[in-house]
Parts: sequence; C-alpha cells; structure tokens
Amino acid sequence: MGKRMWLSLFVLSGFLSVGAVVGGTNPFDYLGNKETAEVYNDQDEPQPEVKFGKPFNVEQCLPGLDAFNAPVTNRVIVYLGDAIRNENSGSVVDSEGNAIVPKGYKYSFFNTENDARNNNNAFLNDRLEIHGPVAGERIIWLKVYSVIDNTKYNLESFNLVLTNENCDLSKRLVKLPNLYSCADTNDEGTFNLSRIGNELYYGQTSVKLSVNGFELIGDLTNYKAKNNTEVLVEIDLSGTNEKGSRSFRLYTESFELNPNEVSLVVNQSKEDLDGTQYGVFNLNTAKEQIILQGDNVDYYTITFYNTKDDSEKGINVIPTPEALEVVDGTVVYSRIVSNLTKNFCVKSGKSVALKVMDKPLIPKLGNLYYCEDRPSKNIPLTDQTVVIADGRTIVTEEESQEEGFDPTDKFTIDYFNSKADADSNQNKIVGVEIVVDQNQFKPIWARLTDLKKKSFSTAMFYVSLGYDTETLKSGEVSGGITPFYQIETNTLSYSVNLRKNENEVKGKSSWENIADLNPTDKIRVVYYKSDADAKMDKRMDETMVTAYPIKMGEKKGPLFARVIMEDGFDCKASNYVEFYITLGTMPSIEYIPVTNIPSKSPLYLCQDINGNVNPVELEFKNTSKYPVKVMWKVEVVDGCTDIFTGQKFTCFLPLKNYENDIVDQVVGPGEVATLSRSIAGKYRADVIFEEEPFKDAKSKGIDTDVWTVFAPPILEVQDADAKGMINSMEIDEKGETKVELSIVGGDVNDYEFALDNGGFQQSNQFYNVPIGDHSVRARNKITSCSTSTTFSVFGFPKYFTPNGDGYNDTWNIPGLKGHQEARIYIYDKSGRLLKQLSPFTEGWDGTWNGKAMPSTDYWFTVEFVNDYKAPNDKNGQKVSYKGHFSLKR
Repeated sequence: MGKRMWLSLFVLSGFLSVGAVVGGTNPFDYLGNKETAEVYNDQDEPQPEVKFGKPFNVEQCLPGLDAFNAPVTNRVIVYLGDAIRNENSGSVVDSEGNAIVPKGYKYSFFNTENDARNNNNAFLNDRLEIHGPVAGERIIWLKVYSVIDNTKYNLESFNLVLTNENCDLSKRLVKLPNLYSCADTNDEGTFNLSRIGNELYYGQTSVKLSVNGFELIGDLTNYKAKNNTEVLVEIDLSGTNEKGSRSFRLYTESFELNPNEVSLVVNQSKEDLDGTQYGVFNLNTAKEQIILQGDNVDYYTITFYNTKDDSEKGINVIPTPEALEVVDGTVVYSRIVSNLTKNFCVKSGKSVALKVMDKPLIPKLGNLYYCEDRPSKNIPLTDQTVVIADGRTIVTEEESQEEGFDPTDKFTIDYFNSKADADSNQNKIVGVEIVVDQNQFKPIWARLTDLKKKSFSTAMFYVSLGYDTETLKSGEVSGGITPFYQIETNTLSYSVNLRKNENEVKGKSSWENIADLNPTDKIRVVYYKSDADAKMDKRMDETMVTAYPIKMGEKKGPLFARVIMEDGFDCKASNYVEFYITLGTMPSIEYIPVTNIPSKSPLYLCQDINGNVNPVELEFKNTSKYPVKVMWKVEVVDGCTDIFTGQKFTCFLPLKNYENDIVDQVVGPGEVATLSRSIAGKYRADVIFEEEPFKDAKSKGIDTDVWTVFAPPILEVQDADAKGMINSMEIDEKGETKVELSIVGGDVNDYEFALDNGGFQQSNQFYNVPIGDHSVRARNKITSCSTSTTFSVFGFPKYFTPNGDGYNDTWNIPGLKGHQEARIYIYDKSGRLLKQLSPFTEGWDGTWNGKAMPSTDYWFTVEFVNDYKAPNDKNGQKVSYKGHFSLKR
C-alpha cells in the first residue's frame, strides 16, 4: 500500500459567547484557513511522530480612561486565540514550520500546568477575564490533544503580556475573536453579532459594525454571511475625540463526503418460504465508503437510520448497526457529525444500499458422535461431506485453480475450527479426519463455496466422543429419588423441581470421600412420564421437569429418569430408573423480635451492680399449622468425629446432654419456644413436627439460625500488668498520672466510667490519678449492665512530713501490693542503709535507730519481678528503680 498524505487545517481563535470566566471544557478544533502541515499515515509503515509548534505570546493593552478621566473598567478581557495564530501574519505554524494545532487535534487553555494535565478549569471559549489587572507578564498553558484519544496530548506555555505602553484606543479595545458557524445549503453561516458591541470596550455603546463599508443595522441575532467575511467594529469614545476599531472574521464550517454511492454486499443469512432473502450487515463497515478517500473515519461520529427523515432529525437511531438483519434491497441513511469542526457540524441523508448475495444452502447437519470406552478416536468427516454436497459437483481447491477451469455449478467444501476462520476462509483443517478425546466434543464449521458466484454458506456441527452406554448407567439406585419437600404455604397446591435431587441418578455422591460413578460435568438427566415414554425416549417437557404439579401430602409416580450426555454428545444410557415423588412439609418459624435475625443480632450477657449475671432469652414463634418439638443444641468444640478420617470437629449437640434441667419442648401453633441462658456460647434448635401431618408424605425438620451469646464485658486498665499495676515512674510532683480504660468484648463509646467513689463520666480516660490502689467501674448506657476492676499506680511520693499530724507521716511506695516479692531500700547521702521495707508495711517514719533524721533528700532502690499480661521474654526478670525524695519537718 502506498503512502497517503493528508493535509492539516487549523483553527483560529473562537468566540461563542460572552460571560464571566468560569471553569469548563473548550474542545476547539481546526478549520482550513491559511497554513498547512504535512502528516503521513500509512498502515504498512510506522506513523511518524507528530511535531507540535510553539504557541505565540499574546499582548493586550490595559483599558484606559473615559471622558471623565475615570477608568473605563477595573478588569481586562483577553481572547487567547492569537496564541495559535500570529496576530500580524495569521500564520498557524511556528517559526520552525510546525503546526501549533495539527489536524486531528483540539486545544484548551489553562492557568497552570497541573490543571492542564488533569483537564481542570479550562478557559471557556478561550476567554480570560482578569480583575484588577496590572501591567506585566503571566504564564498561560496550551493543551493540544488528539480528537481520537484525548489521553494523547502536548503541553506548551506562552506569555500573556498586559501593557500600558504605546496603547492607543484601538489597542485598548478587546481583541474580538473570529466566529464560526456550520454552512447551510447556500454555503452561508448564521452568526449572532448582537453582543459584539457591548463586548468591544467593556460596555461602551457607541459602536458601529460594518462589512465592506456597509454598516450593519437592525437585528443582528441571525446574521447571514459567507465564509471568511471580515467585520469591522468601530467606536467613538463618548465625550472624547478618541476613535478606535477592531476587526474579526466570520468563518463557515463544512466538510466533504465521498460523492460516490455507498453499498454493502453480504451472503444470504436466511430465506423465507416466499423466496425473500435476508442478510446480516455490519453497517460500520460502510463508514470508510461514506467519508472521503484517505480521510480518518475516527474523526467523525456516524450513525444509521431507517429513514432519511430520521437521519435529518437524529431520531430512532439503529441500535445495533454491527449486526442488522434485513431483506435484500434495504436502504438505510447515515448522519455524520464532524468532530473536527468547532460546532460539530452535521451532514445527513447519505444512503447505504444493502444487497444480499445468493448463497448455496447447506442441509441441516447432524452431529458426528461416538460412544466408546477409549481415550481418543479418529473420526472421519466424509459422511458430512456427502450430506453437504447434496448432489452438487464438488471440486478440490487444486482443481479450481487449473487453467481453463469453468466454475459454473462447481463448489468446494472446507472445514474450520471457528466461524471466523470459516467466514474468512483461513486456517482450513487439513485431512479428512478429526482426532477427538474421550469426553470431548469439538465444534466444527463447514464452508460450502459457490465458485461461480463467489458466495458461500457456513454451518456448525459437533464431533464428539462420549462414554459408552455401560459407563452411563446410573449406578445402584434403590428406592428411587429422595422425596421432595416444600415449605408450607397458605395453599395446598404446589410444584416441585425434579432436578433438585438428581445427583444420585447421575451417579454422583454428596460425600467428599466417595468417588463419583460419572465424574464429568457433561452428564445430564432427562425425565419421562411413563415407562412407555422412557422406552421411546419421549422426554418430559423442561417446564414440567422444573415445576412438576403435586399437592401437599400427595404421592405421585412412578416417574422415570435416564442419564444422557449434554448438547454436543448423543450418548445416553440404555437403562433408566423408576422413582416416586412425595410432597411433605417442614415447620416454619418466626424469630422474636421479627427483625432479630440471630446470626446478625448477637446477645451480650451482663452483670448488675452486685456482680450477678442477667440471663438472655432465645425465642422464636411456631408459625406452622401443627405442633412442633424443639430440641435446643449448643456448639461443642471437637464434639463430633469424622467417620472417614477420625478427625474431631466442632458441631452442635443436644444441650440436654450437658444440663439436666433442659428438656425437649413441644410448642403449639402460634406459641413461643424460649431458652434462658446465662452462659456464653452458640446455640440453635432442631425443630420437627410432633406428629406427621400427612399420610403419604413424611415431614422434614429444620434447624434454626444460630444465636451467639457473648460473655459479660470485661473492664481492663490499659498498660497494667498481670497484678493490675501501672508501672509509671514518670509522675508529677503530686505523684499523679493518666489512666485509660478499655472494654474487652465491647465498645467504650457504649459505656460510662467512674473512678473510686466518684461519679460516672463519658470519657474512658482519667487524669491526675494518684499513686496507690484504685477501683473503676463501667456501666452500659443502654442496658445499665456494669463491670468493675481494681488497679494500682506504681510511683513514689516526692516528699513526706513526719510531724505527727496524721497526714503524710511515713514514706512508702504504694501500688506494689500485688508484688509480694517487692523490696524497698532507703539510704542517706553517704550511702548508709537506713531502712528496708516492703509495700505492705506502713513505711519509713523518718528515724534511724530511734533517732529522727534531718530534713534533707534521701535515696531509695526498689526491686520487683516483671509480670506482664501477654507472653514476654522479660517475664520473671528482676527489675529495679532508683530515685530520691525529700524529708520535710
């Protein structure tokens, strides 16, 4: 394929509407104005990288003064279109000849590089409005992105220069952008010029618009103009002698389509009895014919319609153009939207003729199947070839290529592994046999080609090797299928799904350790109403199989079932089994309260203020029509043994086996079954009817959902050791510290807390807790359940005053009473041992050998053994702390 070159045309800046600067998208595109850039596109060669030009800097004079020497405005409006088009020359390529916006690309302007990369806050309509402007430069970012894939883009920055130098009135006017409109049938566009005057100089209204020297007057809302019309806008600044002008251009947008007729030709898909031929068309393949040769179809949005009127209005689009099956001679109509035009211009009504080619018909093909006990088999295709030929003259591909070959009434037959290969006539199966493995079926596509008309047909059939009839036997099924059960409702007429319990007919096991007789997922069961139907293989309709009518308590049968292999195989068992169905019932219950699903509503035991555990009630109502017997069960870890492996596993066992006062309950219709529990655990109940409600159909029991009863919450002091001691030597001068509480098996937000004899508070944290022994309580805000514990703060007083006033007369280290092994040694400044004591004594009274020691600092050493709650390699190790305190008299 040779190179195809397409020319890129570029857009000048655009003006759609006037308004305040807001974030938004601005997918401006290119138009054919002045310059071109060459870009090559060839499927046989790598596409060259697109080179992007550098945008031009944009300069705008700041607004001046009015007739009263007051600022015309405190803002400036800049249209940034000059960044992609040279203001003086109109060029849309940079100094190196690279297009700033190549064909197939659109652009937007942004304040920051980050906004440009993330496509945030684009300038709407290229319009930037700056309040309180000052002379200077600022950076603006141009993002040029592909109309096909907007993730492919190029970022470039340029300078916006605001100035007061060399600025006459014309340069202070807003640089009006060019306007664009889709061309009508007269190659004219419709433009709204009514707001141009107000935009020119910030609301100054003495404005005149003219074209070719003729002033435009009257309503300019729908002004008609040819392509590339220049509009001059002049202003006389009221109260002054200043005059100024700006000009802009009006461009009409259009695009060309392929002038040739468009048609699609496909093979016949089907034919009615009256000879009407149908074909399946992919209308998307017509898009390349609709656009100009060498153009890129991805630059357009093309949709299809059944009528020309619908295409012009854009209504009732054909929803599945990729697979439209219609009769020969159908005509559809297209609607083409150019994504490269600023206003997404539309052309509609171009027709696509749909033609159906006669194709040779293939008779209905049966499957080639074998039922043999072997690992694989070579299955010949010769029988299918005879059926497909159907009396036609069949030639080989080699014969059809011989010199002087006459293709009239000649055909070829080929085989393929996929429909795609058959349709494209690729990857033909070589040879006349197919190798198929046991329990495998292969879909094969045959292609019959008319060599004269170049038309063809395809058909699929299976080649399979299934099990033989002996293997397909259902096994030793005695007593038929297990009866079917249905939960009781308000009517006595029901239907059951016969497939519910059919695994035993398939020879499959419900136990993991028993091998299946038919270990394949391709086994299926068919059902028969009678023995005669089974012998003739007259199968029951599937709607009856899945909804067999039967009344409650009724017994029906015998019915019959046989094992076959599913579609793609034609193997079936020679034998069949007989079975009856009976429709029993099972109890129905309702949990109390109704919204309380046990597994989703755990129950918590709690203690009252005296430490007594309040029991919880497990309840449900018997909503059946008959009395039920209820056996309460409890979960027992390793309570059961697997009969195959001997391994222990957790299961539910009767609660009466463990507690003598628990007995089975009999609960009448509408009555409530209740179990009171004050022991944590998981519980459920087995519910069966007290007596069988029907004569011919047995009832079936049910298991309730599981109630989970949690032990009372435990109040825990964080950072306390196993003896309840907080080991904190970092206390303030008052010997106080912070204590934080937690709830094991609960949420602290559900509780309020109290320290010692104080009142309850919402926070679980207490501050300024003194050293020594303490008690804490927690109370549930909703249930009032409470829990408590004790702890001690390990610390030492900074001083003591042995003056006999009964307050602070001795020195000791409280908080260590849980550590029987703790020892405290007190020394004077010279290192002389004055006292050895334990935390259980009253402490040191400030004397040595009966002599009062002076007021000064004394040193101490304390030793005890680590005792952490969690396993720790430091447990059992002796630790010691040293410090000093003051004796004050």
